[in-house]
Amino acid sequence: MATGSTWPMIRKAVLHWYPVAVLAAVSLGFFNLIFVLGPFIALLGVLIALWAASLSLGLSAFAAVYEGVFGKSFTIPQSASAAAVLLGLGMLLGAGTHSLTRAVARMTLQYLKFNSRMIRVKKG
Repeated sequence: MATGSTWPMIRKAVLHWYPVAVLAAVSLGFFNLIFVLGPFIALLGVLIALWAASLSLGLSAFAAVYEGVFGKSFTIPQSASAAAVLLGLGMLLGAGTHSLTRAVARMTLQYLKFNSRMIRVKKG
């Protein structure tokens, strides 16, 4: 081989792999848009609903105490017990939802890393 410029070899390699990388990126983008985005948005909706339920359970403990003090439906010991149960359920649901949110975030990052590895083209 002649010891000339390596530009023709580089150009040939780039022109050979460039269409493959573009095709992989576009195909993966359409796949994610059609099959992944809908379930991911649904999963985020479930997480938001779980956080809202946890918060509402915790805040309803204040309503139970208020009803026991100012209302006529519960006595004060009954409202304190109901408030303790509601607050405990809200805290348990919040802890479980926190763990679930962390797991979903970790899996989302792993999926994004997997997508970036799929788009990269191995040369050679």
